[in-house]
Amino acid sequence: MVARVKRLLSVLGVLAALGAFAGLGNATTVVLCPTTGEDGTGCIDGIPTSSPLLLVASDGEVAFHPFGITVDVSDAIQLNANWAPDPAFASAFGGGFWTQLPGTFVWYLPATTPCGSENEPVCEPIAKWYFTPGSPWNAGTPDNLLIFEGAAFDLTQLSDVILVNNTGGPSGTAAAITFNSAPIPEPASLALLGIGMAGLAFARRRKSRA
Repeated sequence: MVARVKRLLSVLGVLAALGAFAGLGNATTVVLCPTTGEDGTGCIDGIPTSSPLLLVASDGEVAFHPFGITVDVSDAIQLNANWAPDPAFASAFGGGFWTQLPGTFVWYLPATTPCGSENEPVCEPIAKWYFTPGSPWNAGTPDNLLIFEGAAFDLTQLSDVILVNNTGGPSGTAAAITFNSAPIPEPASLALLGIGMAGLAFARRRKSRA
């Protein structure tokens, strides 16, 4: 019974994070690194339907150096010349936060930022990039890309949510990628949500039996 409750709360945590971050609506969700999550050295996977392929990376709480980055990083993304930071998210690209690897189109979030390190309370700002030519993603591109700590289908803990949509550029219709490195709600909020959802489910079940 306890295990079932924990699993329910984990699932609700995923749903709450997605709902707060992107709005569930008709969103399509894809799990990156589905069998390993961030276990081992970390997760590196491609954004489905991107062409040329764009890669994202998330650490496994150990030293992580994807894409030739020499410093320890928490998260990273490998773009190309057609992508630029969204000015509305300028604070995410401030000193010590999301940084461009010189001479490349790789951006990374250091493991140690001005407000903490991986082993301490740390703020991980939400970063957004847009496709500068102004074209949108093709139909069928997933809206939500999830990276878990540990095997994805154990639903142990959601680590990152990457939103892929057509809200970028001056027109607000160009392809965009938004990287959220800290999507989990606070435990108190998650517990209240779990109690409420479980109560609704129980009430529906009793009504259907009656």
